[in-house]
Amino acid sequence: MNDLLIPTIDTHDHSCTICISKAESEENLGKMMEEYYDNYKTSQDFEGSDILWLYGEEMGEYDREMFHDFKGFINKIYGTMIFKHKDLQYTVMNQCKKYHADKYGFHPASYTLMKEFDLMQEDIRASGRAKSWIAKPSEGLEGSDIFCFDTFEELMARGVQDGMVAQQYIHNPLLLKGRKWDARMYLIIHGVNPMRGYVTFDTGFARVCTDEYERGNVTNPHATITNGLRNIDHPNYVSEPENEEDEDQVYHRYPLTRAWELVSENLDDPEADLEKMKQGVKDLANSLLRCYRSSIEAEQADFMEMDGARDKNDKLFNILGLDVMFDADLRPWLFETNRNPGMSLTYPMLNEEGVVIQKNSKIATGVKCNLINEVAKILIGKEDSKSFAKIYDSSDLEGGDADFIYEKVFRLFKNLCGTKLTRTLSIHSFISYINQVAEDFTEDIHCDEVINRVELKSREELTLPEFFSGLEVLAETVSMSLPTFLTRIEAE
Repeated sequence: MNDLLIPTIDTHDHSCTICISKAESEENLGKMMEEYYDNYKTSQDFEGSDILWLYGEEMGEYDREMFHDFKGFINKIYGTMIFKHKDLQYTVMNQCKKYHADKYGFHPASYTLMKEFDLMQEDIRASGRAKSWIAKPSEGLEGSDIFCFDTFEELMARGVQDGMVAQQYIHNPLLLKGRKWDARMYLIIHGVNPMRGYVTFDTGFARVCTDEYERGNVTNPHATITNGLRNIDHPNYVSEPENEEDEDQVYHRYPLTRAWELVSENLDDPEADLEKMKQGVKDLANSLLRCYRSSIEAEQADFMEMDGARDKNDKLFNILGLDVMFDADLRPWLFETNRNPGMSLTYPMLNEEGVVIQKNSKIATGVKCNLINEVAKILIGKEDSKSFAKIYDSSDLEGGDADFIYEKVFRLFKNLCGTKLTRTLSIHSFISYINQVAEDFTEDIHCDEVINRVELKSREELTLPEFFSGLEVLAETVSMSLPTFLTRIEAE
């Protein structure tokens, strides 16, 4: 087990200087990179560094200046802020799933509260106890305020928050040592337009519930929620091995390489079944980036004033954390996309006084040092990665983006923005477009009706997802589906 807990030392030709923030977790990561790899060093000097490693979620005016001045690669794409807000994430995903159901089956049924309260209530009432649900706050962290429920009454008793997301719970998970588990995998986004994506199956870790899984029972968080801080108070909680693995002990966290071995012990055809699972993740990651690419571009262009410059585009990258669960049919389900996955090299545990403390983690060190090493290989070394598979390139003319519903909506959005792409479209521009459509179509179109139905009456600007909803209503008024409507106006 020891060799699975430390970084893979992979020699290559490139050297890398990382200008790193002063956040403790980031500084510790930089020190580990220097310790394990001869060709890495960290610096506080902006000039001469190959990667600028920014810490934290938000970006401000200072980041805007650095974006234009820094010559190397920057680890933040501003447009990925969409992944910070679960309600917005799921709105866009549901819009894509509606028109490309075959590509988005990995996304469980999800409702944003209070916006989709009536739809959720109808689904819960109709399914009875055949479905269970998991509720999450829009911007929750570390599993906080997450709970499971079976009935509408149980949800109301726990309390409903505006922006909360209710998501269908998967009852038949693929088990690891009799327990529910999920995988933290990583997805590298390089650039915005074009955007390239790389996903890994081996550089990551599995999180395992402390109690054995009991199908149909969602009341025990130690058996249903994989987050470490939701399991830490269990008497049998052990995060990871101190040294050698005790095969009789179930740990909360395993390297993915070890998790695949443990899972394969109960598979009918381990080699073929694991390949099926990994291919499912490739397909999932490809569809994920296609779903959000245009929204990311709108946000990024507005903030960084990119204006389509290739040199500016290619200096940007972002590491996303994907939380993936597999069901008993080996089908992957995506529950979370984390814009700013933690880079800490520790794990939490309770001391004798019951206080949460942090201990150095060999698994986290191995995973995260290898993660940065592979990023540098791809971006600086221009090498193929052994751990990451390229799964998406928006510049690929045969990749399917041109016919994708969101890209079609985005093309219209950009046209209505005028000479410069912005994050939002003015209501005035949208009203002008509705009136133009009214002249081109024989059906009666009432502008106020469209605005009211998408709840935009008091708004001055529309985001891309809101524009998408507005077009859906507009298409309905002329008795067309949205895809047919978009094809009709593109032909004119």
